[in-house]
Amino acid sequence: MLLKAILATAITATSAVAAPLEARDVTTVTVTATECSGSTTTPKLSPPSGSSSYFSPSDTWQYSVHNGAIAAAPNFVEIYKSTGNGGKDQSALVTFTYPVAAKGRQCQLEFHLPAEASPAGSKKIQVFSSNKPAPGPTSSWAPGNQRGNHVGTLSVVAGGAATWDSAQKPSLAFKTPCKAPGTVEAFEFVGQSSSPTPDPIPNPPIPGDAAPSAEVLFNWVNTFAKDHGFGIVRRNAYSYKGRKIRYSFQCDRFREPRPAEGVGIRQRKSRKCGCKWMVVAEALEEGKWLLRQHSNPEHSQHNHGRSIGTSAHPSHRRLTTAIRATIESTSRRVGILARDVRAVVREQHPESVFTQRDIYNARSLINYDKFDKYTSTAALIKLFDEREIPYLVKWVDDNPERLLGLV
Repeated sequence: MLLKAILATAITATSAVAAPLEARDVTTVTVTATECSGSTTTPKLSPPSGSSSYFSPSDTWQYSVHNGAIAAAPNFVEIYKSTGNGGKDQSALVTFTYPVAAKGRQCQLEFHLPAEASPAGSKKIQVFSSNKPAPGPTSSWAPGNQRGNHVGTLSVVAGGAATWDSAQKPSLAFKTPCKAPGTVEAFEFVGQSSSPTPDPIPNPPIPGDAAPSAEVLFNWVNTFAKDHGFGIVRRNAYSYKGRKIRYSFQCDRFREPRPAEGVGIRQRKSRKCGCKWMVVAEALEEGKWLLRQHSNPEHSQHNHGRSIGTSAHPSHRRLTTAIRATIESTSRRVGILARDVRAVVREQHPESVFTQRDIYNARSLINYDKFDKYTSTAALIKLFDEREIPYLVKWVDDNPERLLGLV
């Protein structure tokens, strides 16, 4: 099926008290999202009515996703998305430069489709911010696609403005204060095939609000990750003059899975899938931690979908002080099973996603701390020794370090 659409791409100023923007022709973009080959023609368009409130892109480019080539697009841009073209998708790179007339006004990103267009297929476009504007015509864009955060998903409609199916805040999908005149802002428009495609995993707001410590910032990002179907780990601590000033927060599916080291019947599954997503946490000064995008754009996107359940990620099953106290007090009941303790934890802490294995591990940790870092058996032997109580130990015949019985 073929989606054929011509889009007027503009940022609209909606403030009623500010002077209207200078009238300009609105750049038109031909959008095709296909699952089969086909040709398109480009009908002529006029700017939307009331176009004095619009300003057009300063640059529009054709981007070849498979090889990074950028080509000039003086008349139209093709956005091509297919599941069967070997990754040879096409997207549009658009750059806006804020004019003086936008100062002190509200701006919003809009897409207009003319009445004579005939949309088909998915009729959807994925909109992303760009970390850097397109540099101009080139055979490849080093260091690669500068695709940034996912702004949202648009549904194209004939004869009017496209509607946002979903969008991230803050972004130009919503009315926000226009940036200072001369500010350059870039976007990438990516097609969506007719096959159901989940929204990409978004990035947390960067830099976001300052946090008093790395732990507080980690917890904030971890909560964001829990709400959006992934988990994180803290890695790569960097110290300066005896003080930690930098960490990287990585997706817990970072790196490739380790190769199997044995030929046993059971092979442990791994969460790792080669994901490269990470953000950097930095202390700009004492008690002021902020997030920073990694300089390499390959670390700004996940290579997997959202998890079905949050319990798949250890970072969402951390043993908090409150949950530990509940497990410890509940486990004092004679004969209570781990599944019963888990039920109590879920009742008292609805936000928790503890598994039964987590309860076993928490009990072992509590006992380990209670017995001064000894296992329960080692603690009992230590007590017998201290009180000079006689006892007999039975060890496994072929493993003298493995305890079989104690009488």
